[in-house]
Amino acid sequence: IFQLKMPAYRPDFGMSYSDSDVVESALKQLLPASMAAIPQYSLGQKQLSVSEIQSYAASRNSSDYLRNISYQKKDIKTGLSENDSATVGVDLAPFLKNKRGWLAVDVSAKTINWQGKDQVEHSRRIVQSTDLGMIAKESPNGVHVWVHSLKTNAPVKGATVQAFNGSESHGSCSTDASGYCKVERSQKHLESSSLVVAKTSDDAAFLTAKDHYRYTWSVSSSFDYNAGYPDLKGTIEFDRKLYRPGEEVHIKGFFALLANGKLRPLSAPVGKVRITVTNSNGAEMANRIISGTAEGGVDLSIKTEANAPLGHYSVRAKLVEVQGRNVESDRSFPDRQLVDTFQVEEFRPATFSADIDGVRDSTNGETLSLVASGRYLFGAPMSGAKTVLSIYSKHSDIYVDRFSDFAFGDFEYDPYEDTGFGLVSRTDGVLDQQGQFKQTFNTSLAQKKEVVIETENAGNIRLVPHRALRVENQVKDAGDRSVTSTKESTVYAANVFPGIKRDRYFVSAGQPATFQIVALDTRNNSKSESVDMQVFQKIYRT
Repeated sequence: IFQLKMPAYRPDFGMSYSDSDVVESALKQLLPASMAAIPQYSLGQKQLSVSEIQSYAASRNSSDYLRNISYQKKDIKTGLSENDSATVGVDLAPFLKNKRGWLAVDVSAKTINWQGKDQVEHSRRIVQSTDLGMIAKESPNGVHVWVHSLKTNAPVKGATVQAFNGSESHGSCSTDASGYCKVERSQKHLESSSLVVAKTSDDAAFLTAKDHYRYTWSVSSSFDYNAGYPDLKGTIEFDRKLYRPGEEVHIKGFFALLANGKLRPLSAPVGKVRITVTNSNGAEMANRIISGTAEGGVDLSIKTEANAPLGHYSVRAKLVEVQGRNVESDRSFPDRQLVDTFQVEEFRPATFSADIDGVRDSTNGETLSLVASGRYLFGAPMSGAKTVLSIYSKHSDIYVDRFSDFAFGDFEYDPYEDTGFGLVSRTDGVLDQQGQFKQTFNTSLAQKKEVVIETENAGNIRLVPHRALRVENQVKDAGDRSVTSTKESTVYAANVFPGIKRDRYFVSAGQPATFQIVALDTRNNSKSESVDMQVFQKIYRT
């Protein structure tokens, strides 16, 4: 027998990391603290005003701000011995009026670190105990605020909402019956010192940008941190996107100016844009400052040179003037621009064609005799040309107009079947003297995956689904240019196959469930056939 006396706890103390916490006033005002061998801790607190929250929101370092507060402190015994550990509730109710208010809190305790040295651990934060829940959505043009009760989730009517940026007040509003109001303002961009305060006759709550922001990357990864500045909106269009050297390019733009939440066409009094066109080598082909029509439309035409470099060309529209003010030379003004591209390429039409014969509707197990061919457009066969014959397959449900409510297939039992075409076979070949390449294909190879129902009392039942077949012939000439021909067909599971329709989805226990059965051939004609019906019940076990 081996016995070991466990050592006493090393005095330790910790709380969840946070600079700002919210406690519902309808609940207990307790902050959880993990303590081991801590017989006594110190609780420091100070009631905070709006101006102090403004200073906190404007501070660059929250920890330094909380550290420099003058707290009223009180020692509180825990009753924990050296062999005890527990989660202790730090009670803030005695320092609140009617269980509501804002407190700066400093909880500290004497501990011993891993080197065996005595120290005092602190956990500081701002705690607001309130029944007011708030959602605030900021923009440079205003703050949208919704206020509701945390206890009942009901909207709060008549709450006064104030918005601040540090010590600067942006204004106020009063919530309507839906708990909503908007504080109007005008800013160039959002500030990290933003503060929103909601008050009723007996309660108050606040939100700060530094503590209560929410990541929205899951919704969008595109943000404009300078949304308060005027912005260029619109689109650049071309008469087509592909040109040959020496051809004229016609460009049309539709532009508008978004300023102070309002969108106006970029006519001459509203603003101007600089249009630049650069070729694939980065050389500038055009540079013009223009304004739009009354509707914000602009037109531009440029002619490419006969020996113009091939590749992608860019068209850039940059906002350079807003209501007579030059913003292009203003370094504080953000770039506001739209960009689109077109291509300049040398091309010539194809001089040959590709085809594929032998693709037809069939029954599973049949063999198709496929003939891939290629011919020059003047009629001669492309003997010696390379060809790639690819065959793809996917699950297919049969649709018949006369039996549109019937199901023909196994989709109920194969929910993981791919909905897209998957490659079944690929063969490289060379066209013969007649410009043909012949290949046989057994349609049973299109069954990529066997569907099996495992039953407890009827063994395993194998299902053969209907398949869609896609056959692709790609022919290449001596210059490695290619032309492709594609045809599709259906591979039926059998010459005659059943369809089923239920009369009702939900059936009461003890009542009959009615189904209609039909048998069709591959031409979708009804057939008189005997049908073996099997009904299975799904049983879920854990």
